[in-house]
Amino acid sequence: MSEPVITYRRAGDRPERDYVTGRWTRRIRRASTALMIVGVVVGLGALPFLGEEVPIHFGFDGVADGWGARWELVGVLALWAVIQVGIDLLSRRPRIMNFPTVLTSRNVQRAYCEGERMLVIVGAASSLCFAGGVAMTLGAPGLPLMIGGLVLMFAGLIVGVVRLGNVS
Repeated sequence: MSEPVITYRRAGDRPERDYVTGRWTRRIRRASTALMIVGVVVGLGALPFLGEEVPIHFGFDGVADGWGARWELVGVLALWAVIQVGIDLLSRRPRIMNFPTVLTSRNVQRAYCEGERMLVIVGAASSLCFAGGVAMTLGAPGLPLMIGGLVLMFAGLIVGVVRLGNVS
C-alpha cells in the first residue's frame, strides 16, 4: 500500500529541504556574491577619485541622463548588497517561497530545487545589472553587463516559473 499524498497549504506546514544543491547552482551563487563584493569594494575605493557630480542614471543607449553627488553611489552600492544578500538568503530557504503550484509530499522537494535555481539565476542577473551600472558610473563600458543581466533576469524568471509550474 502506498503512502497518502500530503498537500501543504501553508509554508509553516511544509517540510525542510532535503536535497543537495547542484554544483552549478552553488558556483553561480558564489560568482554572483563575489561580483557584488568586488563591485562594492571598487565602487567605494573609487569615491575619493570621482568628481563632485557623477552619472547615476543611464538611458537605454547607455548615455548618462541623470547626475548626482558622488556620495549617492554609496546608496547604490548598499542597495546592491542588500538585494544580493536578500536573494541569496531566500534562495537557501525555499520552504518560505510562494509557488505557482500546489505543493504535495510528492513534489515539494522538486519545487524547492527549482525555486532555488530560479532565485540564484535572478541573483546572478541582478549582480550583472548592478555591476554594469557601477561600471558606467565609473566611466567604464558597463552597458553589455547591464543588458546581459536584464536578458538573464527575464529568461531566468520565465524559465523558472514554467519549470515550477511543471513540478506537479
